[in-house]
Amino acid sequence: MVDLHSKSLTLAQHREVLALSDWLALLVGCVEYDMGNRHGAESTRRAALSLATETGHGDRGIVAAAQAGAKRAANHGVAV
Repeated sequence: MVDLHSKSLTLAQHREVLALSDWLALLVGCVEYDMGNRHGAESTRRAALSLATETGHGDRGIVAAAQAGAKRAANHGVAV
């Protein structure tokens, strides 16, 4: 494990930290959404997308798929 206080991250390590931060942001966004904080969830989703784009994972298509699913389920009480 890299001691972040005394050593620099390599480029690969930096990318890994960004990728893990992206996934963590997505999880936080899910919790925010579930707690009724739609505005916070949207802000967190955008941050996660930015991190994903920075690490080269921005083309996942997950956001587009989630938005399409939410649109189709707009008249239902639950959407995944």
